[in-house]
Amino acid sequence: MLNYWIWLAIYVFLPMLLMLAYKGKLLSRYKKTIILCGIGSLTVAAPWDYLAIQRGQWWFPPEGILGIWVFGLPLEEWIFISFIGMEICMLALVFVRETHE
Repeated sequence: MLNYWIWLAIYVFLPMLLMLAYKGKLLSRYKKTIILCGIGSLTVAAPWDYLAIQRGQWWFPPEGILGIWVFGLPLEEWIFISFIGMEICMLALVFVRETHE
C-alpha cells in the first residue's frame, strides 16, 4: 500500500486545498513567496535527507512508495519537502493576516 501518498493527501494536500478554497484571494497575492518557501525547503532538506539515506540513518520502505527515485530520494520525498515548506508558509500567511485584520 502506498502509505506515503495517503499521508501526503491527509496532512499536506488537503490542508493546502482547504486554505486555497477559503483564503485563495489572500494567498494569490503571495504566490512568489509561497513558491520561494518551497524552493528554500528543498535547498535545506533534500541534501539532509540524501545524506541520511546514504549513511543508513534514514530509509523508505519500498511498499510505502512508488519506487521512483530522483537524485537519491523517492519522488514522494521531493513532493513532501517542497509542499510542506509551501504549506507552512501558507499557514503563516493565513494566521498572521487573521490576527491583524
